[in-house]
Amino acid sequence: MGVEKTIGKSIARVLLGDLFMNLDFMSSLVQKTSEGIDWIYSDKQRTSEFIDWIHSDIVDIAEEFIRKNDLNRASFIKDMNTVFKTDRFVSLLNKWVIEYYVKLFRVLDNPPPELVLERNPLNQFGLSKYVSKFNNKINIKWKRQKYFYKIASVILQSLVVLYLSMNRGVVISRKKKKYKVMREAIWGLYDVRGFYFHDDFLVDGDKVREDELLLFSRGVPLEEGRLKGYHDAIKSPYGHFDLQRIPVDVKTLLSRIISKYII
Repeated sequence: MGVEKTIGKSIARVLLGDLFMNLDFMSSLVQKTSEGIDWIYSDKQRTSEFIDWIHSDIVDIAEEFIRKNDLNRASFIKDMNTVFKTDRFVSLLNKWVIEYYVKLFRVLDNPPPELVLERNPLNQFGLSKYVSKFNNKINIKWKRQKYFYKIASVILQSLVVLYLSMNRGVVISRKKKKYKVMREAIWGLYDVRGFYFHDDFLVDGDKVREDELLLFSRGVPLEEGRLKGYHDAIKSPYGHFDLQRIPVDVKTLLSRIISKYII
């Protein structure tokens, strides 16, 4: 848990933007190939020794850091695997560390007169690997970790999650009703031309009855054409809900939001 907290600030700024991007390609990024890191040639002409080292050792370095700090079993990775019913977040963790070290090593290979780095296990391990390989002297100003800001950040993120979950209201329970067809309210229901260009064309009173159609909207549409569908659905006898106005129920709040994203 200590390592998780100390690496959080440094790795998150650079890598969290890719958290849910290209999940199908994560595994390929942890293989010992040059694919995906061709951009290391940019900025300045790298030495062949540096390029060969990145291509051959970057995955081993990342995996060694993860293994030594037992990050494969970090609570964040386990929780995300559970929430999304997958095991791909282990590969995503490898991708994060690989991308971070490629960026770090590029800076170390062409450092400014005084390089400022946060003193955390991620940076210290990467620096030790680079120096042991190239024996370069780098003037580093170590920046102390600001635990107060990290704790405040964690608390703020939890408050944001709670606000986004509860800003549409909280209900104790919901009445459940079964529908046969659910579709988005797009065209409208009344004064619409064409046989199929109305949102309830499936309702025939036989296979689909009036009480078996559920219409939904994605908020108040900005397009004038869809606005008719929104207003017609509201005043119709059909079931209707707005995705942007659904309150959260207490059971979901406790079991899926607070337990998985806050505690």
